This record gives sequence, structure tokens and C-alpha cells, in this order.
Amino acid sequence: MAFNPNPKDSRNCPVCGGELKMGMLSCRECQFRAQRPNPPKELSASTAVHRADTDTVEAVTPESPHTQARMHNTQANSHSTSATNQPSVTTEPGGATSPTSQAQKPRSGSRQTLLKAAGLSLMVLLGTFGVVHATGVLSGHQPGPALERHAAEWVVDHFGVVEVRTEDGTIRRFVAREHLPAEPFVVTDINLYDQDIHEDDLWFLPKLSALTTLDLSGTSVSWTGIEYAGQAPQLKNLYLRRVDISGGAIRLLESADQLNKLSVSGSRKFCDADVAMIVTCMPRLKMLLCSGTQVTDEGLKALAALSQLRDLQISKTKTTAAGQASLAQALPKCRIKT
Repeated sequence: MAFNPNPKDSRNCPVCGGELKMGMLSCRECQFRAQRPNPPKELSASTAVHRADTDTVEAVTPESPHTQARMHNTQANSHSTSATNQPSVTTEPGGATSPTSQAQKPRSGSRQTLLKAAGLSLMVLLGTFGVVHATGVLSGHQPGPALERHAAEWVVDHFGVVEVRTEDGTIRRFVAREHLPAEPFVVTDINLYDQDIHEDDLWFLPKLSALTTLDLSGTSVSWTGIEYAGQAPQLKNLYLRRVDISGGAIRLLESADQLNKLSVSGSRKFCDADVAMIVTCMPRLKMLLCSGTQVTDEGLKALAALSQLRDLQISKTKTTAAGQASLAQALPKCRIKT
């Protein structure tokens, strides 16, 4: 741009040296440029500069020193877009150079990639948490002090009575969890007589290492609960009074061959077939309480095979005096109570 060598000449523009009209301090072109330093975008390709950092097109005039510096800086930045966060040299209007850090703005594709990566990381984190949580739950199901305590707390929370033995051999009974001993213990006796329970909650019975006595009398347990009870490794005494045992549920006690005492009194569906199953599954049985059941003389004949039977209660059954006398001869050491 040419400047007026004689700015005092009122006939020429002091900026570009162009001819002025009467009463004007500068020409219209210079006034227009002063009001709009950046010309419209509809310029030639040689004067349009693409700024990669803002995705906009800005038109500049190459005559201005500031414009030339900006064009030089923009070209330098466009060559460094492939190296994100790499230092670049910026030329200042006065000719000085200074290092700058070029941070490229992510495109929409990059933004979607970042979102997908964040979602994947969240899924991995949640999956890891789920595995850790599941591992903790499963570890709680393994035999040990934690499971013994869980069983005791569950019993007292369902208004039952639990008997535990601590490491020093002390045996005590509890009806509230806050009274349970702080030191490790094992459960030896569970009494849930006439309580409202769900038999699926008895899953811990097969894992109690010292449980010897279990009373489920008056509950609604059936096949599932009886099967859990039969798998308790040290169970000796099982009470199923007034429990509807039917359809061969006694067969589920097949693994309870160590049982010494079984009470099914008041189980109206207990019959001769169940007696025969007891003889097969429980050869060590010493006491059988089956008053108020459907047992007949045929069942008494089957009981003659239990050589260790010492106590039998058969009141209010369908047995006869003849059948009772025959059993007394077969098992002279057994006390028969009618």
C-alpha cells in the first residue's frame, strides 16, 4: 500500500495518497477498510486461509504486515496438525519467533471414538466389579466361620433357636444375633419349630460341619428342605413332626445314613412305603417316632430289619396288637410305645 509522501497536502489521502474530495480527511476506500478490517469471504483462493483449529475460512489481505504474519503462522500450524501437542514456531508481527503448543481440536469421528472408548472402559469396570462381587458372594458360601455365622444369624432372624460351640468347647443357645459370640464358632443345633420359612433359604445346611440336631417340625418344607437336611454331614437327630412327607420324600435322606433319631409324628402322609425307605437309608437308626401316621403292620414287619432300633413310638397308627407283638419278638431290645 502506497503512503502519501506529503500528508499535509489536503488534496491527497494521508493513508494511501489518493485524491480527496473537498472536506474529507481520508478517501472512502480507507474509511471502508478502517470500519471492516477483514474483507468479505467471497475472495479468491489466494487470499482465503483455512484454519484447521476452528474449521472456519477467513479472508485476509496480503498487503498488511499483520496479515502476512498470520498467513505464515497458519501455514506452519497446518503442517503440524499430524503431530498433536508438538511445539511449533510462531512468527510475531515484529519478526520475532516464539515456541507455541498446537492442540488440535478433535473431529466428530474422534469424538465418537473417545465416547466408545469411554463406554468400553465403563463396561470393563462394571464387569470387574461384578466378578469381584460374585467372587465375594461365592466365597461366603464356602464352609467356614463366615458361613457358620451366617447360618446362626439367619436362624435367629427367623425366630428360631440356634446352639453354637466356640473354639474353647463352650456350648450356648441364642435367640438374637446381637448375643452371638464375637469369636468363631460352629453351629451344632437348629430349632425352627413352627416357624414360617422358605425351604430354599436352607441351602447352608449341607455346609455346616458340626450340625447334629435339626428341628423343622411344623414348617412348610418339602422335597428341597428335606434334601438339604439329608446332606448335612454330621446330622444325627432330625425332627419332621407335622411335616407333609409324601411321594417318596424320605428317599432324599439317602445320604443321612448316620441318623440316630427321626421324628415324623403327625405326618399324615407317612406310610409303609416310607418305612421301607427308612430301613434302606438309615441302618443305624435307634429311635423312630411315627405316631399319628398311616403306618400299618406291613410297616412294622419292615422295621424288624433295624437291629439297632431301641425306641419306637407308633401310637395312633393303623397297626394292630398282633403286629406290635410280632415286632417285639423280632426286636427284643426295642421299646415299643403305643
